[in-house]
Amino acid sequence: MNKSLGSISALAALCASPAVDAAVMVSPTISNSTVVAMGRDTSNRFSVNFDINNDAQIDFSISSLENSADLILNSMNGTEFYTSGLGHARSFSLGETIDFGLTSTTASTSLHSSAVPGASLIVAGTSYFGLAFNDGSGFMKNAWVELDIVINSGVYDEFNDSVIATTAQWETTDNTSITVVPEPSSFVLSLVGLSSLVLVRRR
Repeated sequence: MNKSLGSISALAALCASPAVDAAVMVSPTISNSTVVAMGRDTSNRFSVNFDINNDAQIDFSISSLENSADLILNSMNGTEFYTSGLGHARSFSLGETIDFGLTSTTASTSLHSSAVPGASLIVAGTSYFGLAFNDGSGFMKNAWVELDIVINSGVYDEFNDSVIATTAQWETTDNTSITVVPEPSSFVLSLVGLSSLVLVRRR
């Protein structure tokens, strides 16, 4: 019998199959972590540190840039950020692969607001950036970070908007690429929604 997304049994079978590579780990420390909070003190600059794999080693930080509607990625312990052709952090989409053949840098890198030329990561909704970090093994591992951004005035303003580092994943195998994919829970929810839509259309 052919499986259909409209059947509960087919949906269960599809959800039971692996949604992500077993070697890919979800960050235990980057989970709805506040980068910018609405209404913060306008006289204070800030810097937020991130440890992707919870090994007590800071991998990168995100900081504000004085007198500019922008955010900066800062390398810690040799972390490399994947960049666009313009030298800013590259914006990845779901399904894109991050690997060591892409252009990267250890220099401080702009996430670039909409006021800066290039594909911005500081846009309303969800954005992804890629990096390679030392997981403590002595080898660099590829990873991606998801940002959730609320913009209230059309253009990013760090004093009135918010940026959340929602989640991150990293590849635990040496010299291996990683694909930007949703967490299994998000994957299952999307399938449930699709299944419901199919069932409604069949009525």
